[in-house]
Amino acid sequence: DDDFTNVGASANETGEIFTATGTTPTKWTNFSILSPRWNGTLNATITAILTRIPEITTVDTTYARAPSPNVLWTLTSERLAINVASDIAAFYSHLIYIVGATAYLVDMKLDNGSRTLTEYEYFAAPVYQYKTPYAMITCSSDSVVYNAKSSYPYGPTTTTDPYHETAANINAALTDILALENAPRISLDIPMIAGNFPALGEKITIPDTAHVADLSSYIRVRKLQYNFVDMIINVEGEGEVAKP
Repeated sequence: DDDFTNVGASANETGEIFTATGTTPTKWTNFSILSPRWNGTLNATITAILTRIPEITTVDTTYARAPSPNVLWTLTSERLAINVASDIAAFYSHLIYIVGATAYLVDMKLDNGSRTLTEYEYFAAPVYQYKTPYAMITCSSDSVVYNAKSSYPYGPTTTTDPYHETAANINAALTDILALENAPRISLDIPMIAGNFPALGEKITIPDTAHVADLSSYIRVRKLQYNFVDMIINVEGEGEVAKP
């Protein structure tokens, strides 16, 4: 049998959980599979995963949530590190973007900077989108089904994968996801000029007087599309449609 007791395991059994204290087990010739397990803050988990990628040397958590949520999850199949990090971050309502050798972890409930656009700083009236809201979001952990319900019982149900094992943590994450999914979305085109490139997660306030009632809505940027022919940036995100 394989023997991992010299690197932290208390027993050589299926389901044994241990923190490795070394890199060379006494014996590892019988194809035993070790699965990484994370039990720590989201900041520490994302940093540990992403900095294993040679092209990423730093994870900036300036705009991550404080206190950082706890992650408790075991990887049971082979997956790309960037996908694992992205999925964990999304479950806790965070996004990741990379600039150069730095990855940025941003809380989707906070502003990654902010700006206000005048009506002379975008091309046409913003497009306001109200998609059919979700009635419920569900996930399953250890054969237990968890859910969060919205105030829209007529909507569809969506599912996600949990990255924790306790009810309180899972339910809090599901509630946050549902709120973001059911928020109105706004898209608009802005000129592609120096100094006018929004960051993902940035809050953009949009005064709009082209309606019967004036609006002063905002979005947090989630999607950027660049049109290099017409020199336009399409910006999209969820937020709030509101009066000034």
